[in-house]
Amino acid sequence: MSYWDVWKQNFTSLYERLNASLQSTTGILTSNPLAVLILIAVVAAGSIEAYRHRLKLTSLLENGKDGKIIVNSPTVYTRQRLVNDRLDQARWLRKQLDYTELDKRESEFRSIDAIHKVASEQRATISGGVSRSPSTDDVSKKEDANSKKDQADIAVESTTMSQFRAKNAYREEVRSEITQTELDDRHDIKGNTIFRLTFDTSIVASTKRGSVAAIVVRLSHDPEHEQATWIKNLYEKDYQDLFEEWATKFQDNISSSMEKVAQSIDSAFPDQRLRLLFNDFLLRRVCQFARGDVDLRKGPLPCRAGDREKAEELLASYTARRLALLRDTKDKIFWESLTNLRDNPSLIFPNVSRESFIASAANICVNSNGANSIEIWRLGIKPAQQMQTAGGSQQSSGAQDASSPNPSGVSLNSGSNLSLTQIGCPFSDSLRERLVSGVMLYEKLFAIVSLKKQDKQDEQSGQKQGEQTDYGNLARLVAGDLLDCNVIEDCFVTPRRLRCFSADFLKSKLDEFANPSARRLRRIGSFLTLRVVGRETVDCNLAVSPFPKEFEAEASPALLASNPPYLQAFVEALNEGTDAFAYSVTPKNLSENISTSAETRDAYELLMRAEGKGVDFANFLNKRSRDYRAIVSHPIVVGFGASDYSSATTRGSSIRDVDFGWIVAGRMTEDDTFEQIDGQYPLSAFISVPGWWQTVKVSIATCWLSRSDVSELAPILSAKNICPGIEAANDNIPVRLPAAVPEISHKLGFDVVRQPSIFNPKQQELIVGQAGALLIEGQRLWRSTEVTAGAQRADKITILPNMEGILAEFECVLPPSGDREVLTRQSVDADQTVTNDLVRVWTSEGVAEPLPVRFIWPTKVAGKHQKVACDQRSSDQPSKSKSKTDLPSGAGVAPGAPPS
Repeated sequence: MSYWDVWKQNFTSLYERLNASLQSTTGILTSNPLAVLILIAVVAAGSIEAYRHRLKLTSLLENGKDGKIIVNSPTVYTRQRLVNDRLDQARWLRKQLDYTELDKRESEFRSIDAIHKVASEQRATISGGVSRSPSTDDVSKKEDANSKKDQADIAVESTTMSQFRAKNAYREEVRSEITQTELDDRHDIKGNTIFRLTFDTSIVASTKRGSVAAIVVRLSHDPEHEQATWIKNLYEKDYQDLFEEWATKFQDNISSSMEKVAQSIDSAFPDQRLRLLFNDFLLRRVCQFARGDVDLRKGPLPCRAGDREKAEELLASYTARRLALLRDTKDKIFWESLTNLRDNPSLIFPNVSRESFIASAANICVNSNGANSIEIWRLGIKPAQQMQTAGGSQQSSGAQDASSPNPSGVSLNSGSNLSLTQIGCPFSDSLRERLVSGVMLYEKLFAIVSLKKQDKQDEQSGQKQGEQTDYGNLARLVAGDLLDCNVIEDCFVTPRRLRCFSADFLKSKLDEFANPSARRLRRIGSFLTLRVVGRETVDCNLAVSPFPKEFEAEASPALLASNPPYLQAFVEALNEGTDAFAYSVTPKNLSENISTSAETRDAYELLMRAEGKGVDFANFLNKRSRDYRAIVSHPIVVGFGASDYSSATTRGSSIRDVDFGWIVAGRMTEDDTFEQIDGQYPLSAFISVPGWWQTVKVSIATCWLSRSDVSELAPILSAKNICPGIEAANDNIPVRLPAAVPEISHKLGFDVVRQPSIFNPKQQELIVGQAGALLIEGQRLWRSTEVTAGAQRADKITILPNMEGILAEFECVLPPSGDREVLTRQSVDADQTVTNDLVRVWTSEGVAEPLPVRFIWPTKVAGKHQKVACDQRSSDQPSKSKSKTDLPSGAGVAPGAPPS
């Protein structure tokens, strides 16, 4: 048999078998149509799944491999640097809004409707291309164009409505950036602080097409449930050092708090929390002293039944007697000082009664923030004018008009200017005097009872401690010292005595200072021991020991090293109810940038070179624009942040983990596909964590995902949902953070100064028309800070590195409102024209006490109708100028004074 016959026989046999199988299958399918539908559904489902996973199949067929993701250890940036950076950025963004303001930089605002183009005589060439030589037709067209009138500029002006829409869209964009730039009010709640962590990430591209790189980071801090021994030991050492550092810092803070309490008692406007606690503390101590108990180590116990009313009567009677004696003394001194000034022939006094003069002076002192002295010109006392006769002789005009616009030529016995002539204020019934009366009663009762206890005869025949007290006898004893207010210790409390009272008050009421109406579960005595020392030498202070009172007998370095129970309670109290979260992750949406101006320029160049049909060119520009938009709209890096409660719940902790990360996508290629390239990315996250955390454990996991995997991620992202390896990550990095020790007192509720306060209020000076700066030192001045000098807001605020001061800068000091005064100073050659006002620091927690500021007018603009160069807006409204002796009618003048 030939080869051909064998091949034909095999083919026939194969055909017959296939035909038989087909007929058999057809018969089965014909008899069972349900099987046909199932087969069709299976084929369709397989096709759909193959299409959905086409990228994976393509990568598998192409033998694609994952790349490498390398993440470096993070760098840490502190709160002070971040606050200053964001303040600068917010200030710059606000200046961008000036482009939409009519009276500022509106002429520089540009929108896409405002196109200004000058026709070019020559055809433009694309940069880098070869220019085409002009042809004969080109030359003839050029000559025809030159024969016509010059081509005018093409100007397409926008309508008012379109200009409004453009400005409004621009402002919305800028305002959105300002909102994102400024720190919100959540990042420092309950003692939290903010840090920035930057991870330098290098990506070596994978060969799988369409894959994206995922980097996830988990921050955790759980001293109680930490499994790694070396990290747990690190936590314990951190909290031991932190406790000692807090105790040391608390000693400094309690000393400054004593000063603040003393200043508040002796101020015109005592602190509201002090006023709520003062009376209860004082009455309890009065009841204790009345029982013969002067042991200040005890807390002030409540008064016994009926004793509180008697203590209130004793306090009221002592206060009334002291204020009456003080009124007689201060009013007498004031009137005698005023009478001595009447002998000066260069002064003119208003013709008013003694009572009216005293009442007017007292009212002025009260309205001047409780000043102790005032200038005599505010009482209507004026210098006599010096008149030159026509012949050059000088005569006094004492009987004529008392007003004088220039008092610098008047010679006074007390100086050459009325600003140098101060007079003490008369008596005024104020809250300060009543609080001081309570302090004096406290001190006198303590001294009287202490002397009685030391007297042996009183010990043998007198009353025993705890027996019923004769409050009437005590009232006579304490009133016996109120004889003469010319003796300071009789009517006035000395600073040392006031400091001793403040020490006892603060020690007893520190637990209630944060919130006087709250019931405290933890008290300062649970962690520290406070003792009043220096009472014997009247140099009182509060000594702080770094352990509770019950551990005082066995206190030793070994005790602290053994993790004592109060240290454990300290850690639990700090971390109870804490909140940690990823405040912001950057870049949020990093994409390739194409300059709009460059795109427009290229379009014009192509338009001028275009040849052929306009439709083809339009289609080309349309495609080019779509490509540009696709590239710009496609993000390369997308950041995300979340907090994982489940991991904390699993280990039984209340401190949740913080998860954040980034997804790095491929770049768009010419064929509309995505492809990874090698690159390095600076990835940053702003985290808000408790300020006392000195160590956080950072776990980093990386993985490669297909786009289908990304689309299937859970709506609430967490590290384990993106890269499952985060749970078993071995590269745990302990990141050290600088501790914000003052936040501990804030968290535990033991800080006395909870509002912005200034350490040393000093006189400040600014020169009108020039740049100026104010250095202000104090506590809690940095939260959403605004500084005003008069009615002008500072242009720039800088937070000092230790967070205990700010630098307020003014680009140009504008003329202040208010009267101008002439000031004579020994350090300058000529008199200065000044305006006095106040500097205030405003924060989200309140406003600090005002600082006095003196605006100094330049010599050349000291006149009434001169203008300052930088204040162009005041050219039509010159500020009103007044010397110290040029008062408006009735301003600061005693009742009955004649109008000027």
